[in-house]
Amino acid sequence: MTTDPISAAHILFTESLASLMAHTIRGTQNLFRKHQLDLEILIVADVVGVIRLQDPRDGATSVLQTRLVNPRPNSPAVGLVQARIYIHKDANRNLARICIAHEIFHLLLEFSGYLNSTPRVWKKVHTNKEIEDKCNQFAWELCKSHDNFNRDEATRDDILYFPGHLFDKPLSTDANHQENWPLGIALDPSKAFHLKPDASKWLPSRTG
Repeated sequence: MTTDPISAAHILFTESLASLMAHTIRGTQNLFRKHQLDLEILIVADVVGVIRLQDPRDGATSVLQTRLVNPRPNSPAVGLVQARIYIHKDANRNLARICIAHEIFHLLLEFSGYLNSTPRVWKKVHTNKEIEDKCNQFAWELCKSHDNFNRDEATRDDILYFPGHLFDKPLSTDANHQENWPLGIALDPSKAFHLKPDASKWLPSRTG
């Protein structure tokens, strides 16, 4: 791994392009953390045939494996959930997104079971057609919301884009190595990073 900052930035940017559904994964981790659980999610291209060995086997393009283990040392969490999502090695990017979302709903069902159990126990939720239908509906709605978000120009300008021409000039530092950040990078309590944006503009209307 290079220690040159420009090369490292380019390497990590390229790597991020293959990190599908990263925002959803981070949101799921945040949800778990609110209930004092750490969550590790690993997305794996299934090159060894894990999918065909686990139920449901017929037509499956992804499977979820989870377990609850002791939390990390010095962690305030009460436990660590390790999750692996195996995706068919030939799935294109769109199918992979759907698969990740589908398996995350399976994960949320297990999470709900854990929160509602006394004493709390992490257990696999055995699947059936009703559960699979719910997972598919979740994946459809979630990916549709992402797509609406990504296609909304006003949303991109308000949430994704840096100010115009911000990066036209290279970053400069003074003799004390203090960054001279351009206008548009600032403290602003009205636009603090942790505030949730209003999603009503791009979320699909609920029907049925």
